[in-house]
Amino acid sequence: MRKPTGSADLPPTSSDDPCRETTEIMNALAHELRDSLCAIMTAVELMKRRSPLPMAKEHGAIERKAHHLARLVDDFMAMSHLDHEDAEIVRERIQLHEVVAEAVETTSNLLEVRHQTLDARVPVGLFVDGDAVRLTQVFVNLLSNASRYTPMRGHVEVTAAREADAIVARVTDTGSGIAPSILPHVFEPFVRDPSVAARVTGGLGLGLAVVKRLVSLHGGRVWATSAGVGLGSEFVVRLPVALPPSEPRTSTRRKRVASAHRRVLVVEDHDDTGQLLAEFLRSLGHHPVLLHDGPAAIAAARSQHFDVALLDIGLPGMDGFDVAAHLRADPLTRSIRLVAMTGYDSLAHRQRVRDAGFQRLLGKPVDLDALEELLGDELAARGAAG
Repeated sequence: MRKPTGSADLPPTSSDDPCRETTEIMNALAHELRDSLCAIMTAVELMKRRSPLPMAKEHGAIERKAHHLARLVDDFMAMSHLDHEDAEIVRERIQLHEVVAEAVETTSNLLEVRHQTLDARVPVGLFVDGDAVRLTQVFVNLLSNASRYTPMRGHVEVTAAREADAIVARVTDTGSGIAPSILPHVFEPFVRDPSVAARVTGGLGLGLAVVKRLVSLHGGRVWATSAGVGLGSEFVVRLPVALPPSEPRTSTRRKRVASAHRRVLVVEDHDDTGQLLAEFLRSLGHHPVLLHDGPAAIAAARSQHFDVALLDIGLPGMDGFDVAAHLRADPLTRSIRLVAMTGYDSLAHRQRVRDAGFQRLLGKPVDLDALEELLGDELAARGAAG
């Protein structure tokens, strides 16, 4: 079977293992979808920055649908990876309020366009041992679900508190509620309430199934309650409590450092995505150099100075891991700070990114606010090191 272009980081498939081959085909498809969505979302962001008012409605519609498609891809791939018996998570001690804050920011546009109010009351000091990325996905899915099933100008609320040896978070809404016949099955894949599904756009019925599997991997439980159709819903997540660390943990959400003029190497084989990312970096005052393959990137890094390199992992031929290895081994280039851009998301993939010497990782579609914040963080790190 020929390896798809842009998927060089996938292991070769084997016709003797049809399940593995199917998974890798899905991975390649997700990679291509995320590349296209990355280009769309970057283009919209650039248009908004250049002319924020004349086409605000149109820009908003494109952006919302692109984010919706990205969430569908994420849910679909999460279900694929979590189906494996050896599915794992990366555990660290984290504060739940940071996870919820990230999820609230991710879903804020969805609630705003529906003129819904959100009340988030998650106090500082509620610690869990978990995977911050996966737990954020849990609350993004729950908040998105609450918004979709809540009418215009409705209300969504997320709270959390310690109860004995657990942290209990609740996401409630004033939405369409859940019929008693559907309630026991809401966390099963592809289940949607036919009495309300016709009035709700989007979704494959995978979001809550992903929530249940991720919460289970954290040793927790999730359940839903509802008084019935039209009476709203409540989703409850119960996670084992973790003792706070001996020293206070600083927030992972740092203030952006004022933009400086830095040289950024962008290596991306998807031309539209690369061009738009480069244009975005120029709009921030940086000096990007866009290249489309590994050998050209290595040659450029040896002949020019770069502060940061954004490397697409799925490059054809010499992939992003190979490029990183060459840059790390060469005294002329080893000081460049490496940021991986990838459409793949699994424990093994994230571990491989860390092992390859990347300082940071950006999922595709690239969140441009996160990229701007990341570059600020990298500039601060370089300043401290210098």
